[in-house]
Amino acid sequence: MKTKQLILSTVALAVVTSFVSNLALAVTADDVICTKCVGTDDIANFSISKDKIKAGAVTLGKIRNNAVIAKKIANGAVKTAKIATGAVTSTKIANFNVTNTKIGSRAVTGAKLATGAASVSHVAFVNENTSLANAIQCKLSRSSGYAYYLTAGAGTVSSCDAYAPIQIPDGVTITGLNCTFYDNNGANSLNASLRRVNTTGGVQVIASTPSTVNSTSVQTVSKSASFSTPLPNNLVDNNTYSYNIFVSYSASDFTTLGANARMYRCEVRYNQIFKIILPL
Repeated sequence: MKTKQLILSTVALAVVTSFVSNLALAVTADDVICTKCVGTDDIANFSISKDKIKAGAVTLGKIRNNAVIAKKIANGAVKTAKIATGAVTSTKIANFNVTNTKIGSRAVTGAKLATGAASVSHVAFVNENTSLANAIQCKLSRSSGYAYYLTAGAGTVSSCDAYAPIQIPDGVTITGLNCTFYDNNGANSLNASLRRVNTTGGVQVIASTPSTVNSTSVQTVSKSASFSTPLPNNLVDNNTYSYNIFVSYSASDFTTLGANARMYRCEVRYNQIFKIILPL
């Protein structure tokens, strides 16, 4: 009798263990078909507002691919504190559904921004000083893959600087300036600055690079901003300002400088938030 009871108890324990084990697997499996789960169609339009989301509650594992669509989010509901770092990836957002009205002011920061660049070639640079004497004595050559001042007839004019206009997308935030030069003249150097000019001629400097050093190699001089120390006047406003890159020579005698001081190209780096606005 005791042996029979022991066998029955063992069988019962095995059945319970199997049931619990299968239950645990059913709860944790990734491929479970949930017929009573809350889906997209169960959420009222615009019902997800900022007061409904606990700070840091939106993490990568909480969002189904393509589950976030525009009409499910109240305007301004997406705030920085509501999103865990790394939670929002491209597969989590349906195409074109995050628009500028859905993102709270300053909610997208630092690493969440796309980067871009605008550049100017050596052929865009012209002599900065338009006086008659300098127009005659400061002559740029641009035919060799770089620009430089010709030595013939240059004289001792000390202001043969150059500048080039640059078109930067409106609304982006400028983060840096890089210029590629060649400087093989120990007595002179080059540096560049990015400037904006308003309609009355007022000039504001956004970024200035260090000066070149004497070298037999092409070199790039740079000025960049950090997230905590942004560049001044860094928000591009093409409705109010035009932008140019100014290259300054420290030379006082251009008769010996020539191709020993060359301009190749300059590049402006910026951050940009892409705002795609479509009807809901």
